Amino acid sequence: MLSPALSPTPPPTGNPAALRLAPLLDALALGLASYAAWWWRFERGEMPPNYLTATVLGMLLALVLLPAARAYRSALWSHPLRGVIAAGPGVIAVFGSLVLLAALTKSTADFSRLWMAGWLALALLAMALWRLACRPLSASPLRQVLVLGSGKLAGALCQRLAASPRVRVVGCVSLPGETPPEARDSGPAALPLGSLDQLEGLLAASETAVDELWLAPDQAPGPGDEDLVTRLRLYSLPVRYVPDLSVLQLIGQRPSQVEGITLIELNATPLDGPDALIKAVMDRVLSALLLVLLSPLLLGIALAIRLDSPGPVLFRQPRHGGGGRIIPVLKFRSMFHHDNPGDHRQASRDDPRITRVGAFLRRSSLDELPQLINVLRGEMSLVGPRPHPVALNEEYALRLGTFMQRHRVLPGITGWAQINGYRGETDTLEKMAGRLQHDLYYIEHWSLGLDLYILMRTALIGWGGRNAY
Repeated sequence: MLSPALSPTPPPTGNPAALRLAPLLDALALGLASYAAWWWRFERGEMPPNYLTATVLGMLLALVLLPAARAYRSALWSHPLRGVIAAGPGVIAVFGSLVLLAALTKSTADFSRLWMAGWLALALLAMALWRLACRPLSASPLRQVLVLGSGKLAGALCQRLAASPRVRVVGCVSLPGETPPEARDSGPAALPLGSLDQLEGLLAASETAVDELWLAPDQAPGPGDEDLVTRLRLYSLPVRYVPDLSVLQLIGQRPSQVEGITLIELNATPLDGPDALIKAVMDRVLSALLLVLLSPLLLGIALAIRLDSPGPVLFRQPRHGGGGRIIPVLKFRSMFHHDNPGDHRQASRDDPRITRVGAFLRRSSLDELPQLINVLRGEMSLVGPRPHPVALNEEYALRLGTFMQRHRVLPGITGWAQINGYRGETDTLEKMAGRLQHDLYYIEHWSLGLDLYILMRTALIGWGGRNAY
């Protein structure tokens, strides 16, 4: 019987990105605790060279000894109390090594014992605090998976995931040439939802929440399956291929593991990797900071809108977010208030719907600032493909085959397309194709450096331009 490729030892529960960052955050906690203990003991701002050397050495030892002491092997490594207890042997090894080095160099008398004791206590407290603050991000989110396949491999996959706390199979659909599972005596241990031809309707149904598509055919896709691959590219959800490694040659593919099952990511992006946690933390920290710093400006804009024309200050428009989900994108109202929520036409030059204040806000792109709230909620990112109205997306999804691929990531307030001139109205297919090309380039080549570059370019040249109206 075919079976999905299984790992003999499943990894610890939790977000893999947070797991990779944990030693660095623990080392940083030790460094901050050392300075705090120095300030508490001596009430001075500048540490002498020997104390600074001990601090840096302790941080470097933490990066080596904590993983070696298996501080992050337990599924409870991110718990504020139990995670610190699990890291306890490694912390003791770090401080024991420092004491031993001081004894060997006959420099123990040069250090305050109260400082050392305070450093240890504050280090444990700091390690617990960062785990508490990052607990929601370090937890592994529940994946809602729709299995594409109804054969033996799909059945083995569904049975494997039946007891998983991190992956929930919402159902399965049969592929071309497969017998629908409801017509078989045995099949996948998941709800049969129909055939591949019904996939679009299933994903559009509000009661079927799907995060990923897992392709599990009994036979590996071959040259005659171009139509299947083309159809899957129309969807914004991540598509992962579950291979039978006894027959699949892993050449030029990107394997990953979920619940000990090897997957081949057919449309992988760097944003699926561990650095995604760094991007999420940066988004929330910067959006919160900007909302505080810009609060006088935001209040001034709100007052100007109310004085200029009647209606609400904020405008909420349903747009496609990450994974193709519909999110309410916030903007300062820049048009006259009307009772036609179905009017989603893009703004054009000299558009009579735009107010006087709204014209300035749109030229300067200040109308986009409330989307910092969307970023803080986790619905958007500071950098990413710009979200479009739902009706506009549906139109271009039919005209550009890979259009919905831009929704594989969270939409952004600014993006690679925007700083390269593709901002504002896309009144021709060529303009939208150019924006799509830049969005897909960003998704495939994402890095933290690219995000910082886009943010710097946006801060220097703004969102405005000849297409901003």
